[in-house]
Amino acid sequence: MSSEILRYLAKIEWWRMVKEDRKTNRGAFLIAQSVTTSNRLQSYVAYGGPSWLSELFDGEKT
Repeated sequence: MSSEILRYLAKIEWWRMVKEDRKTNRGAFLIAQSVTTSNRLQSYVAYGGPSWLSELFDGEKT
């Protein structure tokens, strides 16, 4: 899997990967966790974000 990702990234002129602490991106962590543990496969992007995380995301707005 990682070699396939690197092959695609090699075609992009500029890219970077940054490891974020779980606490700094809690919403993304919880979404990923819900996909893997609860089998929530619908697109959150298409629906504008999961309603069950609206309070978390509202609190992160600046």
